Amino acid sequence: MRFGTKQSLLAAATGVLAVSCVVGPEGAFDAEIEENGALEGAITVDTSAVYTIVGVQSGKCVQVAGGSTADAAAVQIAGCDGSTRQQFRMESAGGGYYRIRNVNSNRCMDVTGASTGDGAAVQQYSCWTGQNQQWSFTDVAGGVVRVTARHSGKSLDVYGRGTADGTAVIQWASNGGTNQQFRVTPVGSGTGSTSSTSSSSGTGGSGGSGGSGGSGGSGGSGGSGGSGGSGGSGGSGGSGGSGGHDRPVETCRGAALIR
Repeated sequence: MRFGTKQSLLAAATGVLAVSCVVGPEGAFDAEIEENGALEGAITVDTSAVYTIVGVQSGKCVQVAGGSTADAAAVQIAGCDGSTRQQFRMESAGGGYYRIRNVNSNRCMDVTGASTGDGAAVQQYSCWTGQNQQWSFTDVAGGVVRVTARHSGKSLDVYGRGTADGTAVIQWASNGGTNQQFRVTPVGSGTGSTSSTSSSSGTGGSGGSGGSGGSGGSGGSGGSGGSGGSGGSGGSGGSGGSGGHDRPVETCRGAALIR
C-alpha cells in the first residue's frame, strides 16, 4: 500500500538511503506498509545499487572475513577500505525483506543454522529462500537503521559492542544499543563512514584490504533447519548491546520516516 503525499525526507543529493511518505513509480526509495499480517514500516531499498553497511558505534564496515568466497565464512567488522568484501546488493525477498548478497563472493548474509537464539553467528552462505537469509531495514532515527532477521525477529549486532577489526557480527534481541544500528550507503555516494546523520544505509570508505579473521566468541548459534550450512562461526555470548531504547520515530501511517 502506497500513500499519495509527496514529501521527500532526504534529498537525493545526500547519496544515502532515503525514505519518503510517498514515491511515485520513478522513485528509488519509499516507506511502505504491507497489510494482511505482513511487515509494517519496512524501508524499501533500491535493489539496483551496491551498498556498504557501517556500524554506528564502531564506524567500521561489515565485511566477509578475509574476503572469503566459501560457505560459512564469518561476517565481521573491519576498517572501511572500499573492497568488494565490504560491498553488498539487496535482493527483494518479499514482504519488506531482502537478501543481503556480498559482491565479492556472491553469497548471502545468513544466520548460522537458522538459529533463533541470542548470540547466533552471522555468516555468508549460498543464497536460497530460507528466512534466515531475509532481513528488514527499519528506521531508528536520523537515517540510522536496525537490520532484523526474518526467521528470528532478532537484530544484526556487533558482538560485545566491540570496535576492533575482526569483531564478530551476530544476532541478538533488539535492545536499542548503537552496536545494533547501521548506516547503509550506496557505494560512490561520498558519504563518510562515521557521519552521524548519514542514512539508513551504510557508508563509503576507501583504501587497502579489509581486515580478516573469524567471528570471535564462543557460545553457539546452535540452531537447526534453514540454511544451516557447515562450519559457521560460533555465536558468542551476549551482545553487550546496551542502553536505552530506540528514539521515537515519526510515522506516516505506520511507515518509519527519516528526519
